[in-house]
Amino acid sequence: MQFDIATLYLISSAVLALSAVASWGVWSKHRDDGWLLCWSLATGVSAVSLLPLGLYGASPPVEVAAGSVVLLMSGYALAWESMRLFNGRRPRRLRLVLFVVLFALVLGTSAGIGATTPQVASIASAALAVVAFMSAYEVLRRGHEFQRMRQAIAGLFAVMAAVMAARAGLAWLAPAEASAATFEDPLGGVSPLAKTACVIGLSISLMMIANERVTDRHQRLALTDELTGLPNRRSLPVHAERFARRGNARTRLACVLMMDLDHFSRLNEALGHAGGDDALVWFAGLLRQMMRDDDFVARYGGEEFCALLSDVDCEDAVRIAEQIRTRLAAAPLDSRGRSYRITVSIGVAAVRDGDIDRALRAADQALYVAKARGRDRVVAEGSDSAEARAADD
Repeated sequence: MQFDIATLYLISSAVLALSAVASWGVWSKHRDDGWLLCWSLATGVSAVSLLPLGLYGASPPVEVAAGSVVLLMSGYALAWESMRLFNGRRPRRLRLVLFVVLFALVLGTSAGIGATTPQVASIASAALAVVAFMSAYEVLRRGHEFQRMRQAIAGLFAVMAAVMAARAGLAWLAPAEASAATFEDPLGGVSPLAKTACVIGLSISLMMIANERVTDRHQRLALTDELTGLPNRRSLPVHAERFARRGNARTRLACVLMMDLDHFSRLNEALGHAGGDDALVWFAGLLRQMMRDDDFVARYGGEEFCALLSDVDCEDAVRIAEQIRTRLAAAPLDSRGRSYRITVSIGVAAVRDGDIDRALRAADQALYVAKARGRDRVVAEGSDSAEARAADD
């Protein structure tokens, strides 16, 4: 079955419109990924731009073709902007508007100084090719996630750029006697077919990435304490599994700290639950400041926190724990116009043979001993007090 050029443009317009609706539908469920909304607008505007070509066929009037190509450039520019937003860059709405206005002025000026219709079409196609190439470059420039998918997306944009570049070259080489009132696409049906295929691939890929990002975001939220922003207790098995997968896990030095804020119920009574929340957030911030990049710290539950220190022995871990304890004790919490001194008890245990669960139990036992000995202190696994507690249990 063969289609004339007008039908191909109508089909391409319909596919673009469906892609716009589908992308908007995925975005509307989450509304966190503004780049997907921008992509939906890009495909929607492009769909509108192709309608006149579908109505007039291969040789639309110059004014119709000019309006169509300006709309098409708007769609390409929005697609480029969506890729910028996809990479986490700031929106540049004013720049987009100025870019499209400048594009329209260049086309109008070219026609005004005597350029033939094919030459104007060549300039427009070259500009579209540049924007499509810039979209491909933007996808790859910060590719730290979804590497293979990014490469596929960049490849599709590159195909669109190549088609527009070929169209620009062939149009520029058109015979001088070409009609000044109409323009026939030198690629015939290749342009709408290539655009349709690329948009289908791009929309599917981008919606897959959007859904994957939402899934990852939900997983991170499930493993994150909402109040402090630290990993929560559910994240411990995940981190322990990563630690165990390391080749040197059984021989690598590591220690666990179990930390519990002292007399937390009294703090809640004195400052209210909002003050208690302030204390938890403040202590979490202190831990972030004092931990190294390779260390792992989490809110274990309530006023209890834990940390996994990599590449330290028990003696070094005790020293780090003492630094945490003394720093906390030396800086009273200021909450809602009131000052309150907070202390912490810490239990320390070494990770042996990569067994983090055993170290957590041992550190928790040492923490119990620190509490029994009067709080505001650090107790290491294996001390006389800890051994006495183990015997009692």
